[in-house]
Amino acid sequence: MGIDFTFDAERHLYLIQGKPVPSVTQVLHSAGLSADYSMVAAEVIERKRIIGEYVHKATQYIDEGCLDLETVDPEIQGYLTGYENFIRESGFRPDLIERRLVGRINGMLCGGTIDRTGSMAGKLWIIDLKCIERLYPSFAVQTAGYELLLPKPVLPPFKYDRAILQLRRDGSYKLTAYSDLADFDVFRAALVVTAWKMNQGMDIQTGARTDLDEAA
Repeated sequence: MGIDFTFDAERHLYLIQGKPVPSVTQVLHSAGLSADYSMVAAEVIERKRIIGEYVHKATQYIDEGCLDLETVDPEIQGYLTGYENFIRESGFRPDLIERRLVGRINGMLCGGTIDRTGSMAGKLWIIDLKCIERLYPSFAVQTAGYELLLPKPVLPPFKYDRAILQLRRDGSYKLTAYSDLADFDVFRAALVVTAWKMNQGMDIQTGARTDLDEAA
């Protein structure tokens, strides 16, 4: 049975009875594991955030079969071409699309938005979309957090394969898979730290997010 929650899109907060629940990316940020964009100019981060939001929404419409091409900003067309190329060449068939959920991991509440689950090459996958050139180690832990939020698949091997799909402006893409089981331990540990901070009334910057990780 799912956990009832609301989502405050403006503040990017998952709420249960009005109380905030840390998201997967906020957990990584709280534990000091998220990518460091401190040297990136604020205007660059904002531009990438907007591109990421538009690309996520447009690829959702692609998968749902309702994208109006006349509404597509030329600035993001290359990213969408990369996504369409990936779907065509990989045979990926999406199931969950931009699914928000809240669950318990080792008894601790956590929320997250899973970009995609689906099937490819006879396996079940969790795929997170990114519109950035560089991959960071925390991305592997991020995908592990998403898997921990999902019910286990009912068929062998009773797990998901995990990957980041990089979409590029020139229409290319790159799929990077993660298989290190330690990723799950790291995320659980990060969630323990985050829950402890919240229980102590410490600021985990709930509501603040690493803009590129969350939207791009």
